[in-house]
Parts: sequence; structure tokens; C-alpha cells
Amino acid sequence: MWLRIFCLFCLVTSALCCVPCKEVTCERVPNNCPVGVTKDPCGCCGVCAKNINEMCGGPHNSYGTCGIDLACLMDNFSYDQDPRDLPDAPIGICIKARRITPTPTENMLEEELQ
Repeated sequence: MWLRIFCLFCLVTSALCCVPCKEVTCERVPNNCPVGVTKDPCGCCGVCAKNINEMCGGPHNSYGTCGIDLACLMDNFSYDQDPRDLPDAPIGICIKARRITPTPTENMLEEELQ
């Protein structure tokens, strides 16, 4: 009875409602996750990470996390925030992550030449 009331409250308030992990029975994670394994939005169970062009992010990261070498591209989102903590985080799409390498400064080049 109380669990139903709790779940109804969560639906109405659009809050992320997670029961303690010790009370959760997780499904077996498939062996063939092409871009790796991550945790579900509650952080209890392993799930296949999202692949390129799949939806990700969303409220409390409900659409999942992108896999290895991928990033969740979301419109109008500040990346200094963790989408798992935000009830209104936008839904994104997994894209190839870009690796940013620093451009050598003039001082670095001079040191290498000496």
C-alpha cells in the first residue's frame, strides 16, 4: 500500500524515486553491449550504455548514458551540471566524443627547438 502511494507521489512530482539498491533485483546484463555497460538511472543495476544516435539524458538521466567514446549532445544544457541531478534536463542524442588536444604554445615550441 505505502509503496503504491510512494510511486504515485513520484509520478505526480516528476521526481526520481529509487528504492534502495539492496531491495532491487537486477536483470542480467547482456554480454554483447557494443559500447559498454553503465548503471541505470538509480545507480543500482548494470545496463547496456547507449550507442551512437540513441536518445540519452533526459529528466534524471532517465534515457540513459552514452557508451565509450560517445557524449550526450543536449540543446540548451550547461555541462557543468550533472543531468542525473536535474528533473528538467533535456533529452539528447549520443554522438562521437571529440577529443580536444591543446594547441602548443609559442613557449612550448621554443623549448622543443632548443
